[in-house]
Amino acid sequence: MKNKKLSIVLGISLAIASGIISAKPITANANEAVAEETATAGDAESLPGGADATNIVDTDVKEKDGLKTDASKTVNETPADTSVKNAAGDAEKIVIENGTSGLSAVAEAKKAPALSVYNGVDYSSVYDYYYYVNKYPDIKKAFNGDQSKTLQHFITYGMKEGRKGNETFDVYSYKNAYRDLRKAFGNDLARYYTHYLGYGKKEGRKTLGVTKVVGAPTVYNGVNYAAVYDYNYYVNKYGDVKKAFNGDEDKTLQHFVKYGMNEKRTGSASFNVSSYMLQYADLRNAFLLDTAKYYNHYISYGKKEGRKAVGTTKRVGSVTKYGGVDYSAVFNADYYFANNGDLVKAFGTNDDISAIKHFVNYGMKEGRRASASFDVRSYRYQYVDLRKAFRTDLKKYYQHYITYGKKEKRKATGTTKMVDPASTYSGIDLSPVYDYEYYYNRYADLRKAFGDDDFKLVEHFAKYGLKEGRQGKASYDKATYDQMKSVFNYGGAVGYGDHSNVTINGRKYHIDANGNVTSLFGIDVSKYQGNIDWNAVKADGVDFVIIRAGYRGYGTLRLAEDEKFGQNIIGANKAGLKVGVYFFTQAVNETEAMEEAEFTAALIKKYNGKVDMPIFIDSESQRDENGNPTRHNNITAQERTDVIKAFCNRTKQLGYQPGYYGGYYWPFYSEQLTQFPRWFAYYPLDINLETNLLEKHGLPYSIWQYSSSGTIKGINGRVDYNIWFR
Repeated sequence: MKNKKLSIVLGISLAIASGIISAKPITANANEAVAEETATAGDAESLPGGADATNIVDTDVKEKDGLKTDASKTVNETPADTSVKNAAGDAEKIVIENGTSGLSAVAEAKKAPALSVYNGVDYSSVYDYYYYVNKYPDIKKAFNGDQSKTLQHFITYGMKEGRKGNETFDVYSYKNAYRDLRKAFGNDLARYYTHYLGYGKKEGRKTLGVTKVVGAPTVYNGVNYAAVYDYNYYVNKYGDVKKAFNGDEDKTLQHFVKYGMNEKRTGSASFNVSSYMLQYADLRNAFLLDTAKYYNHYISYGKKEGRKAVGTTKRVGSVTKYGGVDYSAVFNADYYFANNGDLVKAFGTNDDISAIKHFVNYGMKEGRRASASFDVRSYRYQYVDLRKAFRTDLKKYYQHYITYGKKEKRKATGTTKMVDPASTYSGIDLSPVYDYEYYYNRYADLRKAFGDDDFKLVEHFAKYGLKEGRQGKASYDKATYDQMKSVFNYGGAVGYGDHSNVTINGRKYHIDANGNVTSLFGIDVSKYQGNIDWNAVKADGVDFVIIRAGYRGYGTLRLAEDEKFGQNIIGANKAGLKVGVYFFTQAVNETEAMEEAEFTAALIKKYNGKVDMPIFIDSESQRDENGNPTRHNNITAQERTDVIKAFCNRTKQLGYQPGYYGGYYWPFYSEQLTQFPRWFAYYPLDINLETNLLEKHGLPYSIWQYSSSGTIKGINGRVDYNIWFR
């Protein structure tokens, strides 16, 4: 009887598990249970394979009793039958151990076969009902065991949402692994499932464990950015990019190239553009703030060169180039930051590019010091020629030092007091009654108005100080002061009238009716003046110089270059003086005169000389070592006039302005030479005499040499004084 009841219970449990009968609460009467089992046993043909429920029960009983029946002997047993059989065996154990009260446990342990086919498609490769409902409680709750609706949800919504349907297929892993699928399906997740069902499984494609996108593009417009760009790194680092392009690898790469590099975004764990910039001053000099060029440099050269691309947080070296100009002579970022705290606050100490940009655009104008080897105020104080040229435009002093001063080995630090301050105004030397230091220190209103601008101060003294009776020097001659005052007393109170000449400190000036100086002061030099400091000459108020280029030997008749000509013309040009040239002639005919003109022009070209004034032929008396007149003395006035004409005409043909030099008593016919500027030599004793004689004998003339005993700073010994009437 005990075995009979056991068979009934097992039969019921198997029928429930197979779906032949529905589970119902167990009845108190065992006979009723047997009757229900007997009533449904006739439907055994509906089981898979037509297996007889009684046979299955007997088989299970035999197995439980240790009678090993081979599974192959079970009639038409299917995989589903096997699962039922195993489940029944488990249930049997429960019943045997717990008696009739274990029937509910049998029902719980027994699972129905999982549904995986929908509309003729088997989704079992990507879907398992029990995995799905256990993984997603919302699904389990929504469909409450309805396998058909659960499968339908997976196909209709779950695949689109990227839900995982079984343990062996992860759509995101599948998507990450295959670039070809991403290109074909994009973010249409459902298509990845269907692809795997139709092709991927057969192709043995990987479906698990791929957490990063594989094969993302790195080439854009023919350039491979792999050295500085990794798709996975980029989208994980920048949420805005990930959100904007939503997995579109091509657009993400395009964003990096077009925008990310300019924005200094990091595209790879192995390359950080900020680190690369900080590490290499040569690249900062080349690219400044054009950040995209740093990425491109690393791609093309830096990686091959083994350059460091990560880990640098402090600037190495200093950028010195900006706008194509090398400022290393006047700029060092470390020095600039150390001496300008406001810049550290604005830029930090790493950003030397912003520092040099500030220096070029603002710092030089403000006179900021950016180098231990250059102080713009010292440089300005040291050189009067620069002050005259640039005045208070400080930026030009930096630029001059970069371009010329450093090469010329000019002093750029350590000068705290102005050297050779300006004392000349409008060509007139005011030094007999004016001293810069005295005038600057005496008048606070002028310091406030002009600062330390020595040219502005001397101009003020000439235009207003004299008129106002301001004292310009600790000690001075009152008569000289009054003479200066009369010269600069504009308004005609003392005016000299047109063609009037005044002499101040031995130098002559031409003053018009309004008191304006209309002449230039100059000198002429040759080898006899020795080595000349042309900057000092310029600073002493000299406006122009006429330099001897050469001469013809009176004995050998050989044409010779003045041994100081090259040195003199180069120096005078650099100092900014107006330059003329003369040749000391011994020509006795037109052929020789033209030969001398050609020789002079060739010498100027030899030294790339700049000539602003005429090339003069110097025709004057000369005697040999025995006191005898030379050959040029022995020609007639007409022959001499023809020589001068030939020299001037040939000089004009060679592209230069010609002129001639001659003394008051030297015989030639000036009326035949009026087309050429005249440099006239005459040393009279008083103004009236000189004016009368010049008007009577010398006019018209352009330049008057009026003294051979002048003194000029920068020249040892005597020198000729000249006035050029403009």
